[in-house]
Amino acid sequence: MLDGLRWWLAISALGWITWPIVRPIFRHTPGQGLAHARAIALVCVSYAFWLPGVLGLIPNTTGWLWVVVGGWALLGIGCAIRQRGELTRWLRANWRHALAIELLFALTMGLYAWHRAYDPAITHTEQPMDLALLNGILASPRLPPRDPWLSGFAISYYYLGHFVVAALVRLTGVPSGVGYNLGLAHTLALFVVGLYGTLTTLCALFAGQRPAPRVGRLGARVSHPRLILGAICVALVGNLATLVELPALASGVLRSGMRYLAQGERWWWWRASRVIQDHNLLGRNPTVITEFPAFSLILGDLHPHVMALPYTLVALGLAVVLYTWGQHPEARPARRSLLLLPLLIGALGFLNSWDLPTYLGLALVAYAAGRWRRGDRGMPPIRDIALMAGYLGGASLLLYLPFYLGLQSQVQGIGLAYYAKTSLDEFLLVWGGFLLPLLGDAALSGRRMARVVPRLWRKVVALGLALFLLPWIVTGALGGLGRLLIGVLMLIQAGPWVLLLQSGLLALFFVDAWDTLRQPKDVKSEGRLFVRLLVLTGLALTYVVEIVYLRDLFDTRMNTVFKFSYQAWVLLGIGAMVALERLWRAGRAWRGLSMASAALLAVCLYYPVAAGMNKADGYRGQPTLDGTAYLEAVAPEAHRLVLWLREHAQPEDVLVEAPGASYDASTNRFSTLTGIPTALGWPGHQVQWRGDERLVRERQALVEAIFTAEGDRLLALLQEVDATYLVVDPHAIALYDLTQERIEAFDAMLALRLAEGPYRLYRVPGPQRP
Repeated sequence: MLDGLRWWLAISALGWITWPIVRPIFRHTPGQGLAHARAIALVCVSYAFWLPGVLGLIPNTTGWLWVVVGGWALLGIGCAIRQRGELTRWLRANWRHALAIELLFALTMGLYAWHRAYDPAITHTEQPMDLALLNGILASPRLPPRDPWLSGFAISYYYLGHFVVAALVRLTGVPSGVGYNLGLAHTLALFVVGLYGTLTTLCALFAGQRPAPRVGRLGARVSHPRLILGAICVALVGNLATLVELPALASGVLRSGMRYLAQGERWWWWRASRVIQDHNLLGRNPTVITEFPAFSLILGDLHPHVMALPYTLVALGLAVVLYTWGQHPEARPARRSLLLLPLLIGALGFLNSWDLPTYLGLALVAYAAGRWRRGDRGMPPIRDIALMAGYLGGASLLLYLPFYLGLQSQVQGIGLAYYAKTSLDEFLLVWGGFLLPLLGDAALSGRRMARVVPRLWRKVVALGLALFLLPWIVTGALGGLGRLLIGVLMLIQAGPWVLLLQSGLLALFFVDAWDTLRQPKDVKSEGRLFVRLLVLTGLALTYVVEIVYLRDLFDTRMNTVFKFSYQAWVLLGIGAMVALERLWRAGRAWRGLSMASAALLAVCLYYPVAAGMNKADGYRGQPTLDGTAYLEAVAPEAHRLVLWLREHAQPEDVLVEAPGASYDASTNRFSTLTGIPTALGWPGHQVQWRGDERLVRERQALVEAIFTAEGDRLLALLQEVDATYLVVDPHAIALYDLTQERIEAFDAMLALRLAEGPYRLYRVPGPQRP
């Protein structure tokens, strides 16, 4: 309880300190950036600590982190004093908005932390990997942080999200096992608050409202309760595949009561994240991941794509800012504020590299649309757009250059998705909840076109036909006739309806956006145009994975569908919530569709409740936020060894333990729970992180040689990886068939530090080592 309170206070204090610093950037938008202040604070403070660290100027210690936080606080206080009059007037005029943000953040974080307290254990899927990265950052004496699963190397992964959580662990003094779960809790809370702020801005623009130059007031036409519900819906709603589970769940509840949700089929909610099944002509069925935020939060992996969610909304907020700047040059703040744009947008590359191209591109398109709407023509706007693109793109990479220089990748180029196509039922199960209000919005736009500019329909049809043919043109040009024929066969098997739906919606919304862009400026069209950009981007992400994918070690479109669908969920979800608001205001004929869409989404909100009860075993047992507390019960000997290492290990220590099995939390426990680098952790994941199978095979052979070598060769091999400790555990005994005679040989050659049942910890002798 107190750990969660300290965590909430730390983030809230940083947010309020940061708001006066970033408010000048957002001062021409409704809400003035208050909803994004906490997320911005975490990025800025973490960056200000990370950059000097990777440049070798400061060590990776709590003391230096507090120095950075103190300097940031002084800057925030100074900005607040300079703006105290404006801040006071704005808060008086918009206290309901500010109060909604505070309550939404506190309640969302508190409720999710309560859920995690009944399901805290870090034991499944890739949770151990995330905890290893978190502890590796905390245990590293310097930056970049050492890879806890490959000693002698720095982390080769987008780890800024873990770095943020590690910073909060240090500031609050909570154990890392608690910080892991609170990191998930604050991610959801920041995501919901960011969604509320984004919806507030867009609905205010749609309502025809623009704030005054310095102190804006959110008008009565912006319905805060509906926007709060919309934010919660995007964050927590399940996809329509969850409705397939509903009859069985309802029947079980009627028979056995609510306890059925916990006692019925275990992990039934997993199936909603594996809706699309790719069938190819060879009969193989590559797994396609259709994960969404509610699933991720129930699963509980502290993964980059989850932790990046709040910061994608910061990028959307900055896209609105750039859109406004493009139209109104007087809205641009002082030049010093411009540095924060690439710092915040560029952070997405360090948080979850898949997000950076999408949101950077969206921000630049928004700026270009704003310049176009200003009415300028000729070279000046083209020059300004090019300069902004060069500045944002270049600075977003340059500010995080140390990270990119140390990053290895498994990317192998672009592949053609000719071998599999998504069927209509699969597509609707994933996207149907958001598509229904978007289709209503499209019908509104189509009616306007038919009434005002009928000739636009010819452009819609022509563009839709071009988009429908584009996949075949690309496949034929890049893949040849054979792949084209296979693609056509797969389309016949799956049906052309998904491609027709995508092409039609993209064409309709694009023509509507283009028509809006060319219309005389009015405030209402500003909101409509920006929302169209979001929806077009989201639809384009679902469209492009039917044509190409990013090739990796799996060499299927699994990861591309996964990552792009996750981005599309946010963009289409926001577009759908704004569409609901627009349909509600369009009159009685459209209000019924709005209510039907809202009802469908409301039914799907059962998913986090039912899945949460199932995952948390009915919220029984003793609650705790410590995700490592389970170890004392299931493996007390291992627990005591971990405690010994935490107490006695030195910053430069390295341990050798048997390489683990992916997704098996009982392996590589000691590097995972302490952050002390091991010679090799989960081999499969190291190959994924680095794309270097040769290096992993060599290290795997080296570790095997250590566990099977004798005499002086054993010491030489241990010194080759600069090992200070060797761990023998049941996994190593089984993997290398270690006999009692072999263990006695370790006793003779190495210094036994701890023996607990089948676990033995040895100190490796070396120069000046006790």
